[in-house]
Parts: sequence; structure tokens; C-alpha cells
Amino acid sequence: MGAVAVAVRRWLPWALLALAGLAAVGGWSLYQSYRALDRAAQLLEEVDVDVSLRGVELSRGLDGRTEWRLKADAAHYAQDTGIVAVDNPRIVYYLGDGTSVAVNATSGEVNQASGDASLWPDVDIASGPSRARAERLDYRSADRSIVLTGAVRLWRDDMELEAPRAVLNLETNGVEADGGVRSVLRGVAAPTGKAGAKDKDKE
Repeated sequence: MGAVAVAVRRWLPWALLALAGLAAVGGWSLYQSYRALDRAAQLLEEVDVDVSLRGVELSRGLDGRTEWRLKADAAHYAQDTGIVAVDNPRIVYYLGDGTSVAVNATSGEVNQASGDASLWPDVDIASGPSRARAERLDYRSADRSIVLTGAVRLWRDDMELEAPRAVLNLETNGVEADGGVRSVLRGVAAPTGKAGAKDKDKE
């Protein structure tokens, strides 16, 4: 029994030192882990996290109905501005009468909060038999209007119009153009009543 007690006393200091060493290593590792997590949290707070996606689809509802639906080849969301930049966007705007306006462009931006959107360049618009082209489109959700700028051209069954700027009202389906408008009315008799006058140019 005495020999056992002597052996225990002999190895006890070494065992205590070993345990102390393990505790120190464990405590240091835990401390380092906490520091790493804390630093990572600080970095997330300091840096705006942006998200890039491919093959995205966005939509927005208004008064219980879909206001617009967008598909794009790629999108990049900037957290600091809340703006979604899109590549090759294809947007369909839904009108109150059940019809729709389809828009294609090369690039654009969408504000998810307001629902506003801007598309450029090579904007191409189709709505039934009507077509339009422009260099830029700005959609204003507040009044449901599309503002076209830059070499605007519109085609309808009975009219062709060219202007530097035009506004399409999606609620009334009306069009307003200003700034050097040129239009061609097809199939409308001239005011003079002369036979054969089918087209009319306006400056």
C-alpha cells in the first residue's frame, strides 16, 4: 500500500502539469475562436454584401394584381442602394384591361422598393399590333407610365410616330409625344378631301 502511495505522489505533479497544459491550450483555442468569430461579425457589418445571380425572375404586385414580371439572364443586387442591375432584361407590364406590354433591352436597373425601372439601350416594346423602339425606357410605378427617350419610334395600325421623347400611360393606353414630333397617319383622308391622299406627314 505504501508503494502505491509513493507512486501516486511521484506522478501527481506531472499529471497536474499535463492537465494544466491541456487546459491552457484549450482555453487559448477557445479564445482564438471567439476572436475569429467576432472579427468576422465586424467585417460583415463593415462591408456591404452584394449578391449576383443568373437566370433570375422578379415580379411586383399592386392592389392584388401583378404590376410587372421580369426575367433576366443575370442580376446583381447592391445592398447599399437596393438596386438590382439586370442583363438582357425582359419585362412584361400588365395593363388594367387585361392586355400587356412586353419590353426587351440590353441592360437595366430595377428598384425593388419603389417598383421603378430603367432599361437601355436598344429598347424594343410590343403590345398587340403596336410596336415601339427607343434608346432608353424609364418606368414610373407611381403613375404607371413608361417614358421613352432617344430616337423614339412608335408603330400602330394607323400611325407611325417619331419623337425624341414619348410617354405611354399604362392605365389609359394613351401616348403623348413632344419635342419635334413627326407622325404619319395611314388610311386617313387628307383635310382637303383630295382623292388618293392616304398618308399625312406632320412636323
